[in-house]
Amino acid sequence: RDDASPSPSSSPSSSSARIRDSSGVYLLATASQDCTVRMWRADLAALAPRHPAPPPTASAETPSASDPASSEDSDSAFRCVWTTTTQRKATPTSAALAWLPGAEPARVVAAVGCADGNVRLHLCDASGGDAGRVDAEHAATLEGHSDWVRDLAFAEDANDANDAEVDGSNPARGVGGGDRSPGLLLASASQDRTARVWRVARKEDRDDVAGARDADAAAPFAFMRLAAPPKPPSRLLGGGARLATHLEALLQGH
Repeated sequence: RDDASPSPSSSPSSSSARIRDSSGVYLLATASQDCTVRMWRADLAALAPRHPAPPPTASAETPSASDPASSEDSDSAFRCVWTTTTQRKATPTSAALAWLPGAEPARVVAAVGCADGNVRLHLCDASGGDAGRVDAEHAATLEGHSDWVRDLAFAEDANDANDAEVDGSNPARGVGGGDRSPGLLLASASQDRTARVWRVARKEDRDDVAGARDADAAAPFAFMRLAAPPKPPSRLLGGGARLATHLEALLQGH
């Protein structure tokens, strides 16, 4: 197919994913065919009735959708806190959110599946600074699919998990407990009839330096000791670490 962008008649109009922080407020990500990805703060408690509902009567009128009170509640409950756009050929078709284990302060990973077959990862500071806005940066692009990425799902890596729930308020786990940093598994399902499982984790810059030193020591000839271009650290991880990704599994056969 020459046109890689979804058509309204052949694909869903939007996709969404949500997580909840320690205060009970949801973060909701929506991906739409208008080439935008938005993150919202959803305080569902603001939608709860403030007073017990009166018993229904024959003369009771159904509240109007244009009622100022209900409109005010909706406005306070849902607020857009981050927006990014993509090119038409990379129209977003799916989205997923997860708290990044081992990150202090807490950080959110936003994954966006696109029509060009790529999955774009954004690292987000959802602490609520700057009037509740989310500060985000592009962290990585996962390449491999050859068609639309229809669905995404995060799960905490079972090798790192313990009984604590990852809700953004827990301290870093597994830091200093071995070479493997705590991380996430991201499953991506594509219209190319394959599913891929990726690992996403925080990686310290010192790990890259040590790895490069070991590679140089193992190289038998000087011309083989060519340094790879350094990967920039993440601003939202304090400038001393970055988001590391690699492919864990490829599932095919459908």
